[in-house]
Amino acid sequence: MSLASLLREAGRRGLIDTAATGDSWDELVARVTTDIRASLFEAQLALLDEERTWSVAVCGRQAGKNFTAVRLMLVTALLRPNAEVIYVNGTFAEARRIMWADELDGIPAVARSLGIPFSAHDGRLELTFPNGSKVTLLGADRGAWEKLRGSKLDLLVLDEMQKFHDDGLRRALELVIPATLVSRRGRFVGIGTPDEFCSGLLYDICERR
Repeated sequence: MSLASLLREAGRRGLIDTAATGDSWDELVARVTTDIRASLFEAQLALLDEERTWSVAVCGRQAGKNFTAVRLMLVTALLRPNAEVIYVNGTFAEARRIMWADELDGIPAVARSLGIPFSAHDGRLELTFPNGSKVTLLGADRGAWEKLRGSKLDLLVLDEMQKFHDDGLRRALELVIPATLVSRRGRFVGIGTPDEFCSGLLYDICERR
């Protein structure tokens, strides 16, 4: 079945927003990528274009980190067929609140505003795109690190790194996460805002640098 047929059928079933399905997929990706790049300032573009496997963005409040993270996830999902993109926050509730339910900056809202067709699974916090790519939101409090075992990821975004003070993430960074990035040459992007306690993984990483 052709992509156009798949989109028409998905639209008929109410599974996707069909506002942008008049474009061919390549045209849609080119348009969305251009729009996203035009919306980012220099530091945000640098994170989007970073070629190294491991990146950590240390940001102030209201620096546009969630704005950038959403668009980084969308660009990765659009440009890589069958991509697996994972976002992890400290709790599932925070992942839902920040990256899913927000009617302006949540990833479903942004995808819709950019005219990207998708299907959404609200229970799993998962978006699926016509090219087979998926973006899934996880919470560390619901076994995120165990769920990553055996995965082949194109992108893993870890948000609010300053809140992680447990050894679970340290072990995951040593034993689980690196293996998920090998097969598809994926990226790890950590994002955080320094806090007043001067402790935790984000602080340690910044001090080592």
